[in-house]
Amino acid sequence: MTDQTLRIDIVSDVMCPWCIIGYRQLAQALEATGTPHEIHWHPFELNPEMPPEGQNTPISPRNTARPPNNRRRAGHR
Repeated sequence: MTDQTLRIDIVSDVMCPWCIIGYRQLAQALEATGTPHEIHWHPFELNPEMPPEGQNTPISPRNTARPPNNRRRAGHR
C-alpha cells in the first residue's frame, strides 16, 4: 500500500437517505482499512422541481424496487 491520500469526490443530495447510507458504508470501510483519504462534497439536487412543502408520490408497481431485470423471486407473486 502507498502513503498517498485517496481523494474521494462525493456528489450527493443532502436529503437523499440512500446517499447517507452509502456514505456511512464508505466511512466504515475507510476506517476498517485505515486508508488515508480526503472527501470532497459536491451538491446535487435529485428533484429540482420539488416544491418547498414536499411532494406525495403514490405507491405503484412502477415506482417500487424490483429484483434485477424485473424478475420476481421464486415464491413471490
